[in-house]
Amino acid sequence: MDENQKENEANESISTESTNVGNDIKQETVNTFNEAKEKMKNIDFKAEAETGKGLLKKLIKNPFEAIKETAQDSENNFFKTAILIVAIWAIIAFVKQLLYYITSKYVKFSGENILSLIKITIAPICRILALTLSVYIVNKKSKKSFITIITTMTVAKIPVIISSLLGFLTYISHKVSYITNPIGSLLSIISTVLVYFAVKSLSNEETDSDAFKTFIKVEAIYYIIYFALSFLDISL
Repeated sequence: MDENQKENEANESISTESTNVGNDIKQETVNTFNEAKEKMKNIDFKAEAETGKGLLKKLIKNPFEAIKETAQDSENNFFKTAILIVAIWAIIAFVKQLLYYITSKYVKFSGENILSLIKITIAPICRILALTLSVYIVNKKSKKSFITIITTMTVAKIPVIISSLLGFLTYISHKVSYITNPIGSLLSIISTVLVYFAVKSLSNEETDSDAFKTFIKVEAIYYIIYFALSFLDISL
């Protein structure tokens, strides 16, 4: 009887915790949407461009400090810049795919391709949101807001965005891919390392061992989301 009671209490505890996490995610989603809407109303593109340049310089000179700074920024000073960076990433994806339809001898752009184009365009946004959700679920020691996580993960993904931008060079000559492909692979590895340090900074893990375990959990949840979105033909 006692064992059944303990089991029921454990199940109730898990159910309550799951409900709380679900409610937290809903609230964070609403807060993030409202914050993004307010930020975009008064955005100064010139000022944000300067902020973006400064952030890129920091990322080149001292990438781990740049990641740490955004992860610990309680005032979310870089959020507007992060929104613009993700928007640029989505535009790059859109233009690349559109150029593929226009220049390809085997695929013609038609109404059937519009849905595919939309999915490819929103894929970068989904990637950042998937990482954000993964970190938020795993991060129990130090809960960070969606806004802080989105900003930090966007900075960590800048090398991948640069790699995507380099992909345009292949439209000049396919031989360029002999150079851009290895660079793209290197930038992808750099981004993965930055994501690790982003997870470490956001979770406030003191040891590399604990940070690595947290990173593995984040990646596991991320790829579960990746798998789920693949059924919608959205590739992260």
